[in-house]
Amino acid sequence: MMKKLYLLLLSLLMTFTFTGCNQQVEKASSKQSVILSLEQTSSQDVDVYVDQDQIDTLKSQGAGTYELKLTKGNHELKVVQDGEETQKSFYVDSKETLHYQITNIENQLQIETDQVSFDENNVQDILNQIEEYSGQPYIEINNNTPTFKENEYTTKTYIQLNDLDEYGRTQKDQACLGPETLPTNKRESIGMVKPSGWKTQRYDDLISTKYLYNRCHQIGFALSGLNAEERNLMTGTRYFNVTGMLPFEEEVRDYIKNTHHHVLYEAIPAYKDDELVARGLILQAASIEDETIRFCVYIYNVQPGVTINYQDGTSRKAKEGEPTYGIKEAKDPFDYHNKQNNNEEKQYVLNIKNKKYHDPNCSSVSKMNEQNKEVVTSTSKKLQQQGYSPCGICQK
Repeated sequence: MMKKLYLLLLSLLMTFTFTGCNQQVEKASSKQSVILSLEQTSSQDVDVYVDQDQIDTLKSQGAGTYELKLTKGNHELKVVQDGEETQKSFYVDSKETLHYQITNIENQLQIETDQVSFDENNVQDILNQIEEYSGQPYIEINNNTPTFKENEYTTKTYIQLNDLDEYGRTQKDQACLGPETLPTNKRESIGMVKPSGWKTQRYDDLISTKYLYNRCHQIGFALSGLNAEERNLMTGTRYFNVTGMLPFEEEVRDYIKNTHHHVLYEAIPAYKDDELVARGLILQAASIEDETIRFCVYIYNVQPGVTINYQDGTSRKAKEGEPTYGIKEAKDPFDYHNKQNNNEEKQYVLNIKNKKYHDPNCSSVSKMNEQNKEVVTSTSKKLQQQGYSPCGICQK
């Protein structure tokens, strides 16, 4: 009897020991490699710490590159010089290399980064650097890398809207989106809101829905549930709203629905001086729990074939050969509301991950992961029978 009891206790001890070892291995494997690049411009040596562990002493005017194994999340970089110290938090997610510069200006020790950020103070500079519209609804900026600060990454959902400025214009909106922010009620009317520069006009032969302007949600209703919120509605063209913004909104919405994860999201309208209609929108997003969503783009607020006066929102049909903010097309590249023959066989591009089918010229195709892309010749009726649904842009 004692022997059996001894063997039972020994078995339990071994099981506990091996389980603990496995948990330690699993925990250690969750760490990832991070390259930390530092340079210092002061005239004295500095001691460098990461999470209270000293990793080096940087010589005067020196530099160093360190490969660290860190878990995803917030960490602390600290530098010490002659008893003075300063700290900076940084966030480990998808970044392979983090670069910081250590300076000492008027005996003030500082840690600076070359990370770009967008705000009302530098939008004018960004506008001056943006190339003219040349047929694509958006361009990537900052190498398509979001500029969020390390301490902004969180899974706690929120929606932050800024007040209208003195001209009645919308400002930067930011949110942490997730299953909690997706709408639970039907979309309501927003027709009572008149955003700055709202002077819409009909162009029946150029725009399938006839009217030039839409009340555009900077943070889409499908992501936020926001309806007639004037701080979130800007004057934008039909082309800007459907061809420019919608693909990104659908990408984020589908990701949240499929994963129940969270996405940091920011929309910044780019106004030139005191103009009432934005020239475009800076839109960037980053998923929190993984690296699936990562984009930073500038979307042009233009309408092919129409000349817009951004100062007051008035517009007119462009004259033949007239350069209008780089616009050369004669009409919308897609007729979004053209009723298609479901039995007509043609070429489609399938997204086998989210089960949507697209026109080969759809703007969403260029952003599709090649592993998820499949080109077929079929009919929309057959594709729907196979479980595919039409793209919200090119198949409306």
